[in-house]
Amino acid sequence: MLQNKYDSSVRILPGDNDVSRMTPLKQGRVDLCACGIASYYGAEGVMMFADRDWGPQPLRVITTSTASFGSLPGGRGRPGRGNTR
Repeated sequence: MLQNKYDSSVRILPGDNDVSRMTPLKQGRVDLCACGIASYYGAEGVMMFADRDWGPQPLRVITTSTASFGSLPGGRGRPGRGNTR
């Protein structure tokens, strides 16, 4: 449906941990990442992203869960531009 109606497709790339899930995003190979708490760590450049090669990353929160738990899909963004790429 996404391909036919919106000319867009979704491909799921599995990852073993936060770094492996965010690597395609960092490399510009994907526009979005359902990366959970890693989006905060990557944006701040802390924890496993406290490295010159990793942080801070220009990430933007696109949606959040309204429950007491959930993931935060993130996308690469440029400050002040309102887009994810």
